[in-house]
Amino acid sequence: MTSVNIRSLLTSFLTVILFNEITASDSSFYILHNSKYANFISTNNKLRCSDVDNVISTVLGVSARSDWPGLASSKDLFHRPKANILFDIQSSSEIPIEADIARYPISCDNNINLEGTIDNVQRLFEKCLIYTPNRIPFTPTSEPLPIEGFNPTDPADSLFLEEMQGLEDLKNNLETTLYPRVVDHQPDVYLIPIRSVDYLTGVKRHTSISHLLSSITDLVKKFVGLYGLL
Repeated sequence: MTSVNIRSLLTSFLTVILFNEITASDSSFYILHNSKYANFISTNNKLRCSDVDNVISTVLGVSARSDWPGLASSKDLFHRPKANILFDIQSSSEIPIEADIARYPISCDNNINLEGTIDNVQRLFEKCLIYTPNRIPFTPTSEPLPIEGFNPTDPADSLFLEEMQGLEDLKNNLETTLYPRVVDHQPDVYLIPIRSVDYLTGVKRHTSISHLLSSITDLVKKFVGLYGLL
């Protein structure tokens, strides 16, 4: 099965975090790529659900209170990552991520609400009287990407194909319609929710994860290639 390994990609302007939500009490987040402005530290302490907002805010360069020992970050608003990408994948079991930088367990009573997290982050920016982050939308398309072994008329398959097409569209749009946001002075936040994996079972689920991780790897390379030039 394909796994994500971003070992050879280096840049100072990009932080990529992947959340793997299995159950409310059994989730993890992985640092797939990190900027020099945020230092993730090895710790056995679980990240509380209530601290997710603070961690994302700190990664963005806004000082937020947190006693979680897994992150030290620059508090200089003029030196912070230009882009922060959050993948949010719901699945019934852990997916095979190779995170060279760090993996942290999350302790939650309820499922993580990353949409609410980004809302809170934007409010923190507004309080600091600085640029509000560009919130880049991710929209699965109604025209699914054709992949062998998946039936676009099946609801579960169709959702997966639409999300894969959405990843492909985002990758292509980074150099065209989204490029002005890539090169402006405002920080960019991408929230990419993947909801199809849990609907697919057996061999098809393993095949879908392989395609998903391959698509994520390609997209992260595109992010690194563009933001690494800033």
